[in-house]
Amino acid sequence: MPVITTKGAPWEELVTHHCGWWTEIGVEPFAEALRDATSLGDDELREMGQRGRKLVEAKYTWSAASEKMGAVYRWMLGQGDKPRDYVV
Repeated sequence: MPVITTKGAPWEELVTHHCGWWTEIGVEPFAEALRDATSLGDDELREMGQRGRKLVEAKYTWSAASEKMGAVYRWMLGQGDKPRDYVV
C-alpha cells in the first residue's frame, strides 16, 4: 500500500519514487492526501505499493544498509571509490 506522511518525516522519496504522499503538516494537507489516495483505483494503489516496497528493499533493509556501510569502509581504507550517496 502507498504511504501518507508529513514533511515532519524525511521521506521525500515517497514523491520522487511515486509510492505515496509527503504532505505539509496539518489537517487540510493530510485530508487532501487522503482524498487523492481514495480517488485512485486498486491497480494504481497496488503499483504505488510495489514501488514503495522496491524502494525499501533497495535502501532500507539490513542487507542494503550493510552494503552501504561496507562501501564506506572500503573507501575509507583506500580500497574503493567514494560511495555516490555518501553524505558527511
